[in-house]
Amino acid sequence: MPVETGPCRFSQRQGNVDVLFNHWAFHFPSAEQGKTYRRTNTASGIRFNREGAYTLQVLWAAKDQSNNKKPENWVADNIDLGR
Repeated sequence: MPVETGPCRFSQRQGNVDVLFNHWAFHFPSAEQGKTYRRTNTASGIRFNREGAYTLQVLWAAKDQSNNKKPENWVADNIDLGR
């Protein structure tokens, strides 16, 4: 099967994942994890493997740090919770 790349729509609710990509729609129910597919979480994204069928890898977009600068008067140990 040829590799396809491009943007997708990813949603996750209570461990259930849906991914829409081009003309494909993928659904990974949390109850099926370890039975019909294997899920691997990393800092850069998530990989879903259906043995003998396909592997789907969703990569997170790189966070643009240029707009997240703290004001100079903030305490250095504050954490960035994102947007």
